[in-house]
Amino acid sequence: MSEVTQCLRLCQTCQRFGPNYDTFTKHRSVAYRPFEKIAIDVLDTGSVTSAGNKYIFLAIDYFSKWTFAMATSHKNTETACEFVEECIFRQYGAPEVLISDNGREFTSVQFKALLTKYGVKQSLSSPYYPQSNGVVERSNRTILGKLSKEIFDSAKEWDRILSKAIFAQWCCIIRDLGYSPYEILFGCTPNIGVRNLKNAKRLGSIGEMHEKLISKYAEDELNAKRKGRSVTDLEVGSKVLLDIQRNNTKG
Repeated sequence: MSEVTQCLRLCQTCQRFGPNYDTFTKHRSVAYRPFEKIAIDVLDTGSVTSAGNKYIFLAIDYFSKWTFAMATSHKNTETACEFVEECIFRQYGAPEVLISDNGREFTSVQFKALLTKYGVKQSLSSPYYPQSNGVVERSNRTILGKLSKEIFDSAKEWDRILSKAIFAQWCCIIRDLGYSPYEILFGCTPNIGVRNLKNAKRLGSIGEMHEKLISKYAEDELNAKRKGRSVTDLEVGSKVLLDIQRNNTKG
């Protein structure tokens, strides 16, 4: 090992702020059919509307990237149960797995009882590695970005345009997949107004589309495992640095 390499490895500043190349094999939660796995989260918009809404309960289907959202004034177990049961389970059926963080609204006895009632297994993302629930985190950023562009013109009444942002999410082509969530679920592009009715495009067999997606997800999972690296062996008494994840979202 060269002196330069050794110096860089021992540099505490480099260890704290430099990129981490000796990484764990990243955990990937892969789904192979619509609504098999759903991730859920709640975010604080930082803006209270005239209706009193401040939070957005948000969920996303791992397979199709279909998004569910509900504006609310409360961030508690009762609201979490209402969102999951009314907006997801009773409209699309219960998933096999529901992925969430360790928030109180998702770890309470009442919430767990609801999941048990519908036969849903809960998977909690690690509090020390919140990126493990990354699919819903990316959706959060996308929706908040769209809302932010509209909030100024709507006098901060973001809850009135939430459905518009969600619909745009449904219709947006996912670059890595080549389809929109709407197309993945229904096999055609949505009809937006009478003018576009004749231009609605059928995409062929939904089964064929799903087979392509399954193959891609399987390939992505394999590539992720290949890129993952083993953890450096540590001995008892070894000194390590603890990376404290700071949550910038209020609430």
